[in-house]
Amino acid sequence: MNISKKVLLLLFIGVASILSLVTSKNIQAKNPEVTFCAPTKKEAFCLAMYYIRKLPWYIQNKCPVDLPEHEVFKELYKNPEAILSYDENYLRNIFYTEIYDITAFDKGLEKICKTYELVNAALKKIAAFHENWGFKLMPQYEIILTLYGPGGNYNSVTGQVIIKTTTDGTFSCWQNNVATTIIHEIVHIGIEENIVHKYKLTHNEKERLVDLICSNYLKEFLPNYKLQERGDINIDPFILRRQNTQMNGRRTLAYSAEVATKAGRSLGEVGFLAMKNFACYHAASCVERFISEKVIFENLPAAIEDYVTQYPR
Repeated sequence: MNISKKVLLLLFIGVASILSLVTSKNIQAKNPEVTFCAPTKKEAFCLAMYYIRKLPWYIQNKCPVDLPEHEVFKELYKNPEAILSYDENYLRNIFYTEIYDITAFDKGLEKICKTYELVNAALKKIAAFHENWGFKLMPQYEIILTLYGPGGNYNSVTGQVIIKTTTDGTFSCWQNNVATTIIHEIVHIGIEENIVHKYKLTHNEKERLVDLICSNYLKEFLPNYKLQERGDINIDPFILRRQNTQMNGRRTLAYSAEVATKAGRSLGEVGFLAMKNFACYHAASCVERFISEKVIFENLPAAIEDYVTQYPR
């Protein structure tokens, strides 16, 4: 083989290797792994300390939270800021020897593993967000059980979803549906960086956005999804859009009772928002097309950019 052919062969092998790596990364991004596990002693302790430090926020936002029922730890709840004055090694030793029990998670772990198929199916549909507008799709989602904290929360850096259970295997999750909570938290992880942080959304704005994604785009997996009362409904018209149509020379815009119900508001409220954000319309001469799923699917950041333009930070 002459030198030129060897060079071409090496170039071909190099390009093939790069394409293989890119392809494997894309496959990994499109097919994330979902695992379920009980926390290690270290993880359980770190979670408990995190919730104790965040206790003032939970109280301020009227968010119920469970914490270790131990006399030493109860002293911390009276003044969470005093945690800095405690010897963490002392607290850790008490937690490891007197509180932590790996068998306490057995029943909860058995039940939560049954959500795998539903969570995986939802992830396959969510994967389109990653390709279309940069939704952060993790290579792995680790669902970790805890006996403490609120119903569920997430770590957008590690892809961990924390779900609270009890020793008898029940879940005090929001909406009493652990699969709903897992999917809700996965959506949070996906929009945390390129939407929530980028556009400086408030807590209530981001909760409403996650609710709208779950109740509209993922409704086939979460048919009974209920929107939270604390969500900021100002964001709704930018997501729950209707197709503008022309009929008899009049510009029209339709909102239905079905959408009003999904958005958690009355027809009167929906009509008010429609009048406020769009041209007045004649209800008898319009053709309704529900396009909120299209907005979410194709370019959600663009809709949020429109929103923050109208509601500056």
